[in-house]
Amino acid sequence: MLLETDGKQVFLVKEINTGKQVAIIKEHHCMFYKSKLLYSNGAVICEIYNYLDEFQEDYNELEVFECEGHTIEVQVVDGIAEITIDIPQGETVVIRTINENMTNGEVTIYG
Repeated sequence: MLLETDGKQVFLVKEINTGKQVAIIKEHHCMFYKSKLLYSNGAVICEIYNYLDEFQEDYNELEVFECEGHTIEVQVVDGIAEITIDIPQGETVVIRTINENMTNGEVTIYG
């Protein structure tokens, strides 16, 4: 089995040899990029990785964050985007990225 990418998706490629012909089957394996979220000192930090889990310092696209039905677009710079958030004490908030053509990340923050 081989992996093949079109720059947005990664496909698992299987060759089936019947003796008379070779059939090639491509199945969606995962998205090329993925966002990983972490929370530290009042900031949600988004880092962009590829499907091999290699940090993508050349990635500079928009990242869309979602929290309780509200969205915000943030420019990724050198593979990193950051938003600041204030969580009231005793509350729990889930922040996620909601981007097409990417495996999105999520972080739960306890105030």
